[in-house]
Amino acid sequence: SQSHELMALRPDVTLSVIKQSEDIEGVKHRVYYDEFIYRTGRHSKRFKEMKQTGIECIGDLDLYDISEVLTLAADSLAEISPDYVVSISHLGILDSLLGEVCRDEEMRRRALTYIKAKNTHDLERLCHKNSVPEEKTNKITKLVSLYGEIGSVIPTLEELCTSDESRDGLDEIKTIYKI
Repeated sequence: SQSHELMALRPDVTLSVIKQSEDIEGVKHRVYYDEFIYRTGRHSKRFKEMKQTGIECIGDLDLYDISEVLTLAADSLAEISPDYVVSISHLGILDSLLGEVCRDEEMRRRALTYIKAKNTHDLERLCHKNSVPEEKTNKITKLVSLYGEIGSVIPTLEELCTSDESRDGLDEIKTIYKI
């Protein structure tokens, strides 16, 4: 007779926190967790137990809440090592610029794959293949390669953010920076 083992494995904690949080207008949930999770390795199908510590801020959030989370992240990383980087992006800005460039959902999906990999070469080729004007191609590739201290990248973002949607995202980033 064969012996079977039943295992209950926990995925990332975020999903279970969201499932347990009731969505009530005007209410914010702040949750801290320190749990074991289980994942398969990159090159192995065996499960590996890992400790995951994190916070979730869920609900009716404002820019101050986002600033609090970013500050906590920076302070936490500074405790671990003085050589840390907090990388901030804004999906509203990216979404707006992708809307200017992508003709259909397939192109958008491929562009996002290249953006995630910071692969500006293939992103540029995709734009040329789809007859995207040079100005818009340069705009999206410049955004993807934009990196640096927040105060130094804001002037470049101001050049790139010409639509109302992207300007709204830029205004949010500026407000977070001030906070």
